[in-house]
Amino acid sequence: MKNRVLLTYDVFKNHEQIKQQLLDKGWKDSIKGVDSNGKDSISYLPNTSFWHEDITAQEARDMFRILAGDSNIERMMCYEWVTWSGMKGEPHADNKTAVNR
Repeated sequence: MKNRVLLTYDVFKNHEQIKQQLLDKGWKDSIKGVDSNGKDSISYLPNTSFWHEDITAQEARDMFRILAGDSNIERMMCYEWVTWSGMKGEPHADNKTAVNR
């Protein structure tokens, strides 16, 4: 069964290229939702965190290992999730991509 997966990682080099490749593969760096007042809201994930809505944690891990290269990965975790709660924050200074593509 495929779920929503949160991927978070640290790499030694090529972060911007890896980030763009993830976005190109359908990973998202923000979550569209509704705030406590019922207004549309966008929550931005931390800089090296992305989510995907149609993948398993194992598929995400395998995909990221190929994309980033094992020797370039300092750490990486993939979590399947259903609900979330957080603080929305602002877009990253390097965010030149469309929100929630």
